[in-house]
Amino acid sequence: MIYRTHRNAGIARMASVALACVCLVLATVPVSAQTKKSAKEAEKFRTQGEQARSAIENTRDQLQKTVEVYDALLAAKDKKLQSTHKKLTQEIVKTEKSVESGRKQITAFQTTADGFFATWQAQMDGITSDTIRKASEKRLQAAQTGFKNMSDNLVKAREVYEPFIALLNEQAVLLMQDLSMETVASLREDVAPEVHSKAETLFATIEAILSKEQMAEAEVNEILAEEESEVDAGMEDDAGMEDDADSE
Repeated sequence: MIYRTHRNAGIARMASVALACVCLVLATVPVSAQTKKSAKEAEKFRTQGEQARSAIENTRDQLQKTVEVYDALLAAKDKKLQSTHKKLTQEIVKTEKSVESGRKQITAFQTTADGFFATWQAQMDGITSDTIRKASEKRLQAAQTGFKNMSDNLVKAREVYEPFIALLNEQAVLLMQDLSMETVASLREDVAPEVHSKAETLFATIEAILSKEQMAEAEVNEILAEEESEVDAGMEDDAGMEDDADSE
């Protein structure tokens, strides 16, 4: 079955979508010395980015456990039905809690990012070197684009995830009322194909987003490489002007 072939790889990529975006954003944060306020905001931004990344990883791992237990229930023998059904119910609850926890982490990250980007924008007004200011503007735009991509991709992933987990939940509730080999066989024949179809859609969506993120990351890395050379050139020009002034 195609679903089974791609199950683990697909689920693992669920976090990769957002992780690539978080890494992309963190990679564009300026490392030069700034004011104490901006330095604290930058550190908070990095810390909450790491926390959001960890929350996404935890959700990925928990979702994988839930899918594995669901498949085990479909294949369970009569004596294992009750324990496997109980396990599925528990894993679904854990998954929902993990998703909610991740949502709070990401919301906090988004709030911090708004303040961080605003401070970064304000500080550029005090940069006198056109070369360095333009390089900083590019880094800011790259960081904001990466963060927006992360937010957009998480929305897309959630839109696909919600009907998928809802279908699992509905089956768990049904089996709570009628737990039998006949009911499991009926779900395996009539509902499981829909679950697998939704899973295929979920994984296809993740693959498409991941491909775009890889392209975006490569593009930003190229921009940053150009900026680094521009900043070096700008600093050399400024140093040269200072030397000329001293000689005069």
